[in-house]
Amino acid sequence: MHKVARETATLDLLSSGRLIFGAGLGSARNNELEPFGEVTDPRERARLLDHGLDALARYWAGEFEPVPVQRPRPPVWVAGEWPNRRPVRRALCWDGLFTIGLPGPRRWPN
Repeated sequence: MHKVARETATLDLLSSGRLIFGAGLGSARNNELEPFGEVTDPRERARLLDHGLDALARYWAGEFEPVPVQRPRPPVWVAGEWPNRRPVRRALCWDGLFTIGLPGPRRWPN
């Protein structure tokens, strides 16, 4: 997480404060990393994601150098697959929600 904090803070500095950090659990159907020891249980992945986002916020707040331009930190947008509610709840703690799996325009009623 230290590496991600430093790299994203550097990107924020280089872009004059235009970094938006995206985070999510990844696809539940995509288990190709399981043989390499990647956690596949969605609840455990969610716990690790929450822990990681909290750590990033602390690091961006000044625990490491460099600190980002944006204050109190770069915006964090959380991805979530529709219609799951937990990613929406997680996004409420951060800055935005990037929805995945919404029906296309042809499937909406007129």
